[in-house]
Amino acid sequence: MNMLLHQRHLLHPTSPYIALCTPWVHTSHSGVSALKVAGLLPNGVVASLDRVLQLAGGVAPTLHFSNVLAGLVPSLSWGAPSAVPGVDMQAVVREERLASEIFTRITGEGVRGVSQDALMLLKRDEYPGCWGTWGDYDTLVPLLAQAERERRAADPGAAPLKVRVFFAESDRMIGTALAPGWLDNCWRPEQRGEDIEYSSATVPKTTHDSILDLRYGVAQQIFKDMTTRL
Repeated sequence: MNMLLHQRHLLHPTSPYIALCTPWVHTSHSGVSALKVAGLLPNGVVASLDRVLQLAGGVAPTLHFSNVLAGLVPSLSWGAPSAVPGVDMQAVVREERLASEIFTRITGEGVRGVSQDALMLLKRDEYPGCWGTWGDYDTLVPLLAQAERERRAADPGAAPLKVRVFFAESDRMIGTALAPGWLDNCWRPEQRGEDIEYSSATVPKTTHDSILDLRYGVAQQIFKDMTTRL
């Protein structure tokens, strides 16, 4: 979000597009109880998340990051849901065969940054202003709207910024009851103005960690959105 606000030139000059997959929503808006508890834990405990994740890599390669952060036990997989139409099943099979090995290799390296991420996401005291001067999405969107309005005023032929959000059907990090609606409301028309196009969708059978798995077609859709706007 800071990149979008302060480094806007990094997007495509004539077809600006950004996709957000299961974007983080703070516990004060999501109401996820497990993460509210995590927010009350001492800094030293939260800062040890990297060691927990590395341990998980050794004893439970199927343990997902969101389960670790939420302090939850490994959840049972939903099995192998059917892929969306048009997906390359050979690529899906290849990806799933590699998943366990990839996780083991990731947790075999230094993952200390995961602990710092958790402290930042929870807005701990030692990270004042860690989300930028805007503080949260509800104050960020009007700032983006103003910047986009000024950009298009200077270049009347410029295309509007397109923002697309993909929510998971099951999400231990932000939940599904409050967070999606709250985030959508932050991007409502009177907040985003006429220079930002916004849309969101919930992807069936996905979780916070699996939403970009090839069988669900989200990654493919993102690239399709990018190329069809060029």
